[in-house]
Amino acid sequence: MNNKFNIITIAFVFSMLAVCCGSGGNKQKVSSADFSDGEMVYKKYCQACHQLMGTGIPKMYPPLANNQAIANDPEKIVSTILHGLSGKLVVNGVEYDGIMAMYPNLSDKEIADVTNYIRFVLNNGDGAEWNESHLKTIREH
Repeated sequence: MNNKFNIITIAFVFSMLAVCCGSGGNKQKVSSADFSDGEMVYKKYCQACHQLMGTGIPKMYPPLANNQAIANDPEKIVSTILHGLSGKLVVNGVEYDGIMAMYPNLSDKEIADVTNYIRFVLNNGDGAEWNESHLKTIREH
């Protein structure tokens, strides 16, 4: 319960910063309520390897939190969820050489929700939230 409260608090603070500091350009305001579905998907499919707060397991599973390679690249997150990933990967200066399973069985909504959770809650990402319509092109490739 405490971790869920912390995540919701972090999301709320981030959304308040977005409102206070201006959203600029075509960015959409991100609200804390938008992340509860993504958090549930994350806990079900991602947490075992990437850990509750996205810190990963050193040399085994890379962190998703504080990972600038994915923070503002929703296409990379979605592609990895749909198609998996294997081979050498360097994240924050640490090398990983493992396999991530693919999850093509997740719905477009589940993938969009967990992508937004990873970007905005775990990474303080930038830009507009993703929704199901963004997934069509990536799922087809």
